[in-house]
Amino acid sequence: KLMEDVLTYNTPQQQQQPLGGGYLSDTESEKMMDSSSGSTTGGAFPVATTSNNNDDENNFYSPVMLWEDPFSDFHGKNLCNLPYRTIDIDVQTCKTINTATTEDEQEDHDDDHDDGTHAQRIDTWNQPDEITFRPYRIREAINEENRRQSFSVDPDMLPTLSTSSDGSQTPPFAAQQRIFFVCFHLPVVCVRNKQTGAWQASWSESLLAKSEGSQICSAYDAHWVGTVTTRPPITSDEDKEAIKAVLKEMNCTPLFLDPKTANAHYYGFCKQVLWPAFHNIDILDLNIQEHGSWDQSRLSVWWDAFQDVNQAFSKTMMEVIQPNDILWIHDYHLSLLPRLLAQDEIEYYGRPLSRKVFFLHIPFPTSQIFRELDCGECLLEGMLHANVIGFHAFDHARHFLNACKRILGLQYETLVGGLIGVHMRGRTVMVTMSNVSIEPRMVNAALSLPTVELGRQELHQKHGSRLIIAGCDVAQRLQGIALKLLAFERLLKDYPNWQAGVVMVQRVIVPGSRKDDEVQTLRELRALVKRIQETFGEEVIDYVEVRGTSYPMDQRLALWKASAVLMATPIREGLNHWPMEYIYAHKAPERPGVVITSEFSAVSSILNGALRVNPYDIQMTITTIAKALTMDDIEREGRLYRDIDFVSTCPSDQWTKNVLRDLKDAIALQQGAVSQSS
Repeated sequence: KLMEDVLTYNTPQQQQQPLGGGYLSDTESEKMMDSSSGSTTGGAFPVATTSNNNDDENNFYSPVMLWEDPFSDFHGKNLCNLPYRTIDIDVQTCKTINTATTEDEQEDHDDDHDDGTHAQRIDTWNQPDEITFRPYRIREAINEENRRQSFSVDPDMLPTLSTSSDGSQTPPFAAQQRIFFVCFHLPVVCVRNKQTGAWQASWSESLLAKSEGSQICSAYDAHWVGTVTTRPPITSDEDKEAIKAVLKEMNCTPLFLDPKTANAHYYGFCKQVLWPAFHNIDILDLNIQEHGSWDQSRLSVWWDAFQDVNQAFSKTMMEVIQPNDILWIHDYHLSLLPRLLAQDEIEYYGRPLSRKVFFLHIPFPTSQIFRELDCGECLLEGMLHANVIGFHAFDHARHFLNACKRILGLQYETLVGGLIGVHMRGRTVMVTMSNVSIEPRMVNAALSLPTVELGRQELHQKHGSRLIIAGCDVAQRLQGIALKLLAFERLLKDYPNWQAGVVMVQRVIVPGSRKDDEVQTLRELRALVKRIQETFGEEVIDYVEVRGTSYPMDQRLALWKASAVLMATPIREGLNHWPMEYIYAHKAPERPGVVITSEFSAVSSILNGALRVNPYDIQMTITTIAKALTMDDIEREGRLYRDIDFVSTCPSDQWTKNVLRDLKDAIALQQGAVSQSS
């Protein structure tokens, strides 16, 4: 009777069914377990449960030996996942089945049971070497995340790695799930106070920086890992320790790389090889642009440095990694990192430990260009060890999928819900596209600065009644600044009435990351500006070169508010947020501005109200400029309303949520595939 009670439901609502005998297989136990509610999901075997009310005849019987239940304090624990699966049972006869593994056990059993039945003796409780504990440990490892949601573990109680009976090591758990934003450059500004000599740090305006009121930082334990550029440069170990202490308060972990290796990685391989290749410039074009000075032999040194830097990041992450940490790896500088981390995790822990996202913020080239890279296969495999790979534009994702198919021979398919999955060595890697806008709180704070209004007034005073066409671009040929100036020159020639009514205020940023490209671009731009001013007067162009990695936000916003049109004509570009910032700066009560953007830019697929041009089509471009200058306020407002909702409501926090949702779907898909295969 006791066995029947354990094995069956005894309620009017449920038909009596026997509980599956013997050791549950991993697949059966996973199907039966719903860790969040403790209910059966597989439907194959019902599970007896305990009840605290013995008077209710409709309640399940509770003959389970409660004094043996180590999880009695956790009522959501499913009995099918407990470690004391002790007896194999014949479901036809309800008799035990012999599972003795040694001859001695068999002889002892036969002496005790002369009736021909074979019963296994109950195993010794809580001995981890007992065979019945093995599937339990496997199931617990698979359902680690759901267990931690059921109860919290004090991290102070598990500060170090523990060693199990089989010699494998298990990292400590974290009470709150952690997310690491891994990027080559930390999104911080680190300077030393000239008076006190103390180092100070603050968040930059980067997309990856911590934003005020971030829900992600409230829901997760967020950390940032990357290198740091300081002003003045670091000169001693004391500086490094001081910077570490300052950044630790911001949950930032800096890496201090060997200067020679860092330069070969960033200025060599990243900026001279990967950046042009990812923007669809082949090596032959590169050789022509550099006047035949391209030296293929440099690639070996640069590639070694690229691998060394990615390995240094992997080593740093392995020192702090914990089960189910989320690692969000950003951009092409660290494209080998997902694979290195996966290999280190398997080597040290015997299984993948973290969930990985790799997001590319620049375009991805066509497969014809990408296959020119000697290291192309390594880069693809490095990225494909992430669970999710993200892009800002569909074209970039399409090129990536084609490269995976044509170079690695991998297949991809559209999954349920419109997701795209690449099949690689038994895994399905999710490929997603997601967009992000500006940080409205940051822009609002900057708009309230007195320097913004002062800068706008100075521009209006300088240029009088002329309508301002604003431009702010990096000094690189792919930014299409020369094509923009050529179109403006033709506008002044074909529309003489605009010669006294318009001015182009062009700011050119010189970051110093691609020096040869910058020198040639500046030489070309200066010649064009000189020619236009000599023909139509110096008043038609306000041209300024700005040394640095960016144009200060207050000066940028002053230019946006003073201008009637923003013109950006890149030939190839990732996601540029400045057109979105321009739209936001012209929201009510300001007069709406007009954005002219290149059809080759990622932002052109986001902004429905922008005017699109092909920068190579000069006639089309000057017609579009004339349309923007003469557009009435009603159409301006209509175009503003098409975009202001997205621009105002999709900051980095929302973007992060969307990507983490894709990661959750990817993990569920991969776990489902593993369950089906097993």
